[in-house]
Amino acid sequence: MSADPLLNVVDKDLESAPTIEDDVEDENITVVKVTNEWTNFRDELAVKMFEEYRRRETHAAATQSILITLPSPAEYEKSTVMGKVQIQL
Repeated sequence: MSADPLLNVVDKDLESAPTIEDDVEDENITVVKVTNEWTNFRDELAVKMFEEYRRRETHAAATQSILITLPSPAEYEKSTVMGKVQIQL
């Protein structure tokens, strides 16, 4: 036993506590029924999650811009490059 009286009490409680095997019943779950309440909750949660996703994607798309830079006719004739694309995000 330890010198701490509180630890002695906890140790005694742990010794007398039921183990997991004592709490387990031999019955297995054989049927699970879905309720309308659960179905509604799940559906509403899915809709909210999708709306939040769409809101974030729409905001992200609105804040991004694409800049396309093409060479001038003089540069085009000097170069074999057809054009260059520059994307700023």
